[in-house]
Amino acid sequence: VVDTALRITGMERAALIRKADGKDAFRIAAASGDFPASGTLADRRVAAVLSVAVRLGYPLDTTRSTLPEGKVPPEFLAERPRILCVPLRVGGDATAFLYLDSARGGERTADGDHSLLVAFCQEAALALERAILADRIEGFERSRFEANTPPARPGKRAAFPDVIGSSAPMRHLYGLLDGIKDMDTTVLLTGSNGTGKDLVARTIHCRSPRAEKPFVALNCAAISAELLESELFGHERGAFTGAHKLRIGHFESANGGTIFLNEIGDMPLALQPKLLHVLENRTFYRVGGSHLISTNVRIITATNKDLLALVREGRFREDLYYRINVFPIRIPDLRERAEDIEPLALHFLAVYCRLYGMPVKKISPEAMARLVAYDWPGNVRELENIVNRTIIAARRETILPEDLPDAIAKRREIARAEQRATLEQTIEELVERTELSAADPILPRVEGMIVSKVVEKIGDKTKAAALLGISKPTVYSKLKKYGKTGNP
Repeated sequence: VVDTALRITGMERAALIRKADGKDAFRIAAASGDFPASGTLADRRVAAVLSVAVRLGYPLDTTRSTLPEGKVPPEFLAERPRILCVPLRVGGDATAFLYLDSARGGERTADGDHSLLVAFCQEAALALERAILADRIEGFERSRFEANTPPARPGKRAAFPDVIGSSAPMRHLYGLLDGIKDMDTTVLLTGSNGTGKDLVARTIHCRSPRAEKPFVALNCAAISAELLESELFGHERGAFTGAHKLRIGHFESANGGTIFLNEIGDMPLALQPKLLHVLENRTFYRVGGSHLISTNVRIITATNKDLLALVREGRFREDLYYRINVFPIRIPDLRERAEDIEPLALHFLAVYCRLYGMPVKKISPEAMARLVAYDWPGNVRELENIVNRTIIAARRETILPEDLPDAIAKRREIARAEQRATLEQTIEELVERTELSAADPILPRVEGMIVSKVVEKIGDKTKAAALLGISKPTVYSKLKKYGKTGNP
């Protein structure tokens, strides 16, 4: 970061400096030039420049503007006529700075170089935020390990009362959520439809310092492109046809709390720069408005799409991708955590039985085994819908396999039918592609190949003979005739 900044600006020295505990206290994280490589910042003149940057909140460049009088010693400004200081924001606060200066005077920093440096610093801030999060999570997981406290133990999940599951993928998820509970970082939730990204987003909000403030959710795929901008930012009266009164947008109503943008991959490309502006500056205009509105929100986004692929296709802005992908969390598919299917099914069973005012039904072991064996392409949402429908359809107190949908209840029969269909298709293709000849009958050759492959797969001729439905001597005979002796 430091070396790249020097190349961009042509300055003589540079330092990446972080705020430390105490008023106007700073520590050097990395440096080039005559700065010490690390440690407490001892130069109070540089600290004075940083303090000004903290109060002003925007990049300082002495070739483009003048520092407030009396804040920095004039002899230092004469010694270092070129000073540039860019705050690096982590979680909305300026917690680090890229500081550069030079004893050589020079012309005003070109607009292009200034913009390039600011953009570079935004990326550096994201990297710094990732590093801070990683350190916190590593420390959290290390402390749990040292305390010898398994994350799946009963009672340790009280922090996640609405999220069900104690499988390894879910324990990993809980660790990530614990690591960011006190941090105001931007989060990107990824995963298939129906995995519960909205529930995880709400859990992040409820365990954060913003828990008492609003949680506002918006599905970007459920609203037309024409109305989405108004939903996000609001509109003034008369801004467009049908705008008969002022409307407060989601960013304004979520002020102080959290805004959750689901299906962010479906956001229209034309609207993405405006979202990026809010992320970077925390300000926006209502549609048709001229008054700049400030907002203090935490942003959580979610998608079931490959955003990097969309970036390559030109359907999603690369700068927006990196801005929302500060701390990505993947929500596992239900088939990846099969041991959670039973507690989830029992939870939904109790919820819907109470909803319908009936005694809580039971699920037979056979029916539960069918539920656990199913692939659940629709994930937790599909399981919830199946349990809900089965409660209504089942007439008994105990749900049996025949009460389940055919795709689940008859899964074994369907699998066997699919295998038969595949075998028939294979034989059909074999007959079509093989030249049939009475001089070289196809059946003995196919039999020999099948025997050879089964023996090769099983590795035991006695077991192979039983699976093939022939005697062991016949197995030897087939192998010998077709040149495959196999293992004894």
